[in-house]
Amino acid sequence: MSLDTSRIFRSAGHFHKLTTGFLLGALLLAVVSCKSTRSRVPQGDFREDVRPPPAPLDPKFIPLRAGETVDIYVLEDPGLNGTYTVRNEGHIILPTMGRVQLAGLTPSKAEARLKELLEASKLRAASVILDRTSIVGSAPEATTQKVLVYITGKVARPGQHNISVEMGRSMGVYEAVLISGGFARFSNESKAYILRQTAAAQPKRRIDIDLKAVAEGRVADIPIRAGDIVHVPEKVFGF
Repeated sequence: MSLDTSRIFRSAGHFHKLTTGFLLGALLLAVVSCKSTRSRVPQGDFREDVRPPPAPLDPKFIPLRAGETVDIYVLEDPGLNGTYTVRNEGHIILPTMGRVQLAGLTPSKAEARLKELLEASKLRAASVILDRTSIVGSAPEATTQKVLVYITGKVARPGQHNISVEMGRSMGVYEAVLISGGFARFSNESKAYILRQTAAAQPKRRIDIDLKAVAEGRVADIPIRAGDIVHVPEKVFGF
């Protein structure tokens, strides 16, 4: 049988054209697809997202632990006022009350716990202030600062007082008087005043403050400053 060589060559040429066209089409499609994909890629800085470290936890929300110290002030019973250490078993020892478990409680919850116990055992009403003065593993200076003030007149403990104040927090005059022991009998809270140095080599300025109105929530307390002299006079009874 004879072969039609011309037909074979024509078929081969036709196949070659088809193959070449197919390859060119595939290559064109790949180029278009690559460009399309590149256009969808967001431009910009692809460096790793570096976030700032979280802010340190507020000491008010950190539970008390063994080894820490707290200042406790009870307006109705100054004999309980003082600095106490949370012992290894998690409790403090209060005069006339014995062991009180505080470890695991935040300062505000520990304050509420003391108020509850005092009102259940020995006081009709208890005004309790609890300040954390140290945190285990942290220097006390990192959380508190000492404010030196002088409280005179008809108060439970007149004289010089180094009051612990949390960093970034202000303390009012009324609160400072409570922390220092509270008012004495026949005190005239309505006529209290502050002597404050406002400028060097100048006389101290007198600032009147109605501490009774502050206690009743009728006026705002005045933030106390280092070096302030707070005087609470005695009531004068008319006849």
